[in-house]
Amino acid sequence: MSSDFRVVDYAMRSFFTLALKSGIKIYRYRAGMMHAKVGIIDDRWATVGSTNLDNASFLFDHEANIVTTSRECIGELKEQFFDDVAKSEEVRWETWIKRFLGWKILELLTWPIHSFL
Repeated sequence: MSSDFRVVDYAMRSFFTLALKSGIKIYRYRAGMMHAKVGIIDDRWATVGSTNLDNASFLFDHEANIVTTSRECIGELKEQFFDDVAKSEEVRWETWIKRFLGWKILELLTWPIHSFL
């Protein structure tokens, strides 16, 4: 799935190499558009909402998240997360490093504008 702005897609993917090298797993959702961001910590705390972790969202966008410690809610969020992972494709290091050279160049060109996205 892609965003509405191609430059944002390249900027997002420009972080994949660092993330994959650090051992972070990346899954690309294939069942449609996903906008919600979910975070679950130790099955004791969770947040779900539309807020992006970027400068524009913090400074200009009117977005919101819900934070909860409800075990029932956290359980449902986890269940939904694993259902979404099942509908996703994992980005694997072996495939990632073999991607088209033109994409690598476009991803690199987004670095100077990361703070604006």
